Amino acid sequence: MAREVDNEAERTSRRHGFPPEDYPPFNGIRRIRPQLFGEVSRYLNDPDPQVRAVVVTACIPLLDDSRLVHHQKDLVPLVRSVLATSGRWQHQELALETLRAWGEDTSGMEVRRDPFEFCDSEVDGTGWATAISCGDDLPF
Repeated sequence: MAREVDNEAERTSRRHGFPPEDYPPFNGIRRIRPQLFGEVSRYLNDPDPQVRAVVVTACIPLLDDSRLVHHQKDLVPLVRSVLATSGRWQHQELALETLRAWGEDTSGMEVRRDPFEFCDSEVDGTGWATAISCGDDLPF
């Protein structure tokens, strides 16, 4: 949800002739980004590595808000230790993109993408790919 109202989404919307100020849900979500960050960030140090990965991933798009941008420096170590070292290429890619966008050094970082892997999915008995779920009991 936060990624759909981040600064890039705003630029894209404007470029296509849809000013975000004309769309109340867009502005409503942007208005509550500090509250969302406050609630989600409480779990940044959760002992479960899957929870930490989900929380770091959820925080990243919130931090382009001018009221929250100062938290980027605090999140850099977690982006490096949780996402950049993840076994999931999607997390590695997000870490690389995020650190570059935040002006951090990414030398030596690479995404270990498996060209035969499809979004960390498994094929069920029907031959269709089914996404792996982290479960329904999210802590936030």
